[in-house]
Amino acid sequence: MNRTEQPITVEIKNSEDLNIDFQQYWFILKRQWLAATGVAGGFLALSVAGIMLMSKPNYIAEGKILVKPDESASLTGLLKEAKTQLTPLTLQGNPLKTEAEIILSQPVLNKVVNSVMSDEKGNQKISEATLKNNLKVEEIRGTDILQISYTNTDPAKAALVVNQIMKSYIENNRLVNRLEALAARNFIAKQLPATQETVGKAEQALRKFKEKNKLVDIDEEAKLSLETVEKLKTAISEAKAKFSDVNAQNKDLINKLGMDSQRAIIVAKLSQSSSVQATLASIQKTEDELKAGRTRLQDENPQIIDLNNQLITLRSQLQERIVQEIGGNQLIPESDLRAGELELGLMKQLINLQVEQNGLSNLISSLEDNLFKYQQRINSLPKLKEEEREIQRRLEAAQATYETLLKKLKEIEAAENQNIINARIVEAASQPMRPSLDKKLVSLLIGSSAISVVLFIATVLILEKRDFSLKSVKQIQNIFSYPLLAAIPAFEKKKAVHYQGLEKLHALIPVIDAPHSPISEVYRMLQANLEFIDSDQKPKVIVISSSIPQEGKSTVAANLATVFAELKKRVLLIDADMRHPSQHEIWEQTNELGLSNVIVGRCDTSMATKEIMPNLHLLTSGVIPPNPVTLLKSQAMATLINNESRNYDYIVFDAPPILMAADALILGKITDGILMVSRPGVIDSNSAINTKGLLEQSGQNVLGLVINGVILNNESDSYFHFRTNYHAPDSPINSRKIANAKTPENANNPKKPVGLS
Repeated sequence: MNRTEQPITVEIKNSEDLNIDFQQYWFILKRQWLAATGVAGGFLALSVAGIMLMSKPNYIAEGKILVKPDESASLTGLLKEAKTQLTPLTLQGNPLKTEAEIILSQPVLNKVVNSVMSDEKGNQKISEATLKNNLKVEEIRGTDILQISYTNTDPAKAALVVNQIMKSYIENNRLVNRLEALAARNFIAKQLPATQETVGKAEQALRKFKEKNKLVDIDEEAKLSLETVEKLKTAISEAKAKFSDVNAQNKDLINKLGMDSQRAIIVAKLSQSSSVQATLASIQKTEDELKAGRTRLQDENPQIIDLNNQLITLRSQLQERIVQEIGGNQLIPESDLRAGELELGLMKQLINLQVEQNGLSNLISSLEDNLFKYQQRINSLPKLKEEEREIQRRLEAAQATYETLLKKLKEIEAAENQNIINARIVEAASQPMRPSLDKKLVSLLIGSSAISVVLFIATVLILEKRDFSLKSVKQIQNIFSYPLLAAIPAFEKKKAVHYQGLEKLHALIPVIDAPHSPISEVYRMLQANLEFIDSDQKPKVIVISSSIPQEGKSTVAANLATVFAELKKRVLLIDADMRHPSQHEIWEQTNELGLSNVIVGRCDTSMATKEIMPNLHLLTSGVIPPNPVTLLKSQAMATLINNESRNYDYIVFDAPPILMAADALILGKITDGILMVSRPGVIDSNSAINTKGLLEQSGQNVLGLVINGVILNNESDSYFHFRTNYHAPDSPINSRKIANAKTPENANNPKKPVGLS
């Protein structure tokens, strides 16, 4: 199917985009609140009545006690600073909590039970567990004060118990402090010898450490070492600078002489050898004679040959004498051996620079070695300093502990016989005059209230779970999943009409009775959506049905047919519900002749059809047959549809509900399709699922979904925002006249449209 135009779909946004639709929970609460309130309220009333009958007046006596810092540990002298507040032993500890637990301990409570809670014969009237349950010890925030309270039905006994508990706690505190003083003295007596030995070992360890690492004053040594390192770095920089200068001069002389320093030494040595120089002189003389002879004689002349041989012999002799002088067979050019005074001076200078360069290189290496040693020593000084500080710290700690123990030994001997108490009574308990609010009673009331809330929620959920009806557009859409062509708000279906002093109810057709209302516009939107379903083959013969009765299919059929007629289209509205027809009542017509009569051939279509308004004709159901399915499946029904589809632009069938009869499914196969109508609050999920299953099994062409009777207050979607002030006001709905009323106007014109004034 080619769709060049799309139907105008109803877009539902806002809360649809959320995973949780909170307004839906609000709607559920609105539906079930009454029953849930009855269940929860009844339980709460019974609970309160029972609690009040069981409760007894209780009196609470309160006393306050100040907890001082525990100075028992300072008796040993191990604490350097005096304690001015309570101090916990751990990060999570709370000293006041600790003292509270001491008050609730067995030694303190046992004294109270024996003195207060026993009769003259010593029999206990109350157990320690019961006493502890009614006793409460709390800290007053921001202070070192504990508040002790006791609950009892006897106010005098409540005050007596609190005062006795505070006295027992103080007595217990005094005994504990005395025992701690004795323990402190014994501790000091045992610690003195060990502490003295520790001091001696620490002094010996410090001495050995300094001897081993050759330390006198680490800070002074570090200072001098740093100065020496800076001097060495300066000397190295100067030596390297001088080395670079000498190296540059050396390279310059090598370039000028064309030889390195080793060769210059050899040449200088040979230049100072008399034998080498004598041989060089003979060679020079022979070369001069040979040169002079060649000017006069040919090379083949015996004299020239003799001079050449003599020259060869002299040069061989020169090499032998060079070997004798330098101790090796090394070829030295004669030009180098004939160096002048200037060249010899440059050679001497080159040799001196080489010697100076070697000396600077050795100096730099020596300075760098010293620098490395000093840096190693400097790097080791922090660790040595730390080790020395640790040894010194142990020595100082041992000395301080030893001196403190000596001092405290005399102090504790004096304090041993004193009564040290770390607590005092700030406020004694007085007899309470009025009963107090029982917190257990409050807890029970709160618990009952919480259970009531749970019962309220559970009742709402159970009732909602048992209710299978679909209550919103969203729920219906989720099951049917057909295109939503229109969502029609709920409106009053019938209205009293006063005519000639009589009052009669007739059905409302908003498209006629209130043409400018928002509901009328929704029906026009439905017509437009049907136009856009398929631009090539628009549906002309439409079956309107629902899942179950009371969903408003007949009202939708009447209004949709009216909308088609408003567009100057010829429309035939057929009431095909031959079990419970309603179109003749909506339009206030008789039902003597209709569809059943036409199918069985007792009358023709023109006789049974009535024009109820311009372009709109109505064919009622007619006489109710014994088996409507047989009539609808007949060839006469198919022929009727064929013939009338040529005479009318649209044919609208009002068919029975799908789950009530097979009529709608039969009509759907011989028409262009079925338009499903569903109503929130009427249809349930099982009916919707079964209806969709029947439609799919029978292969019906479902044109779309119309949700009728939408209660706007139950919908959370922004689509349902109607503004009445946008539409023109309609006159009161009294313009339609009763069709059966005989007036001069319609008596003369029986074809006048009903409902139009």
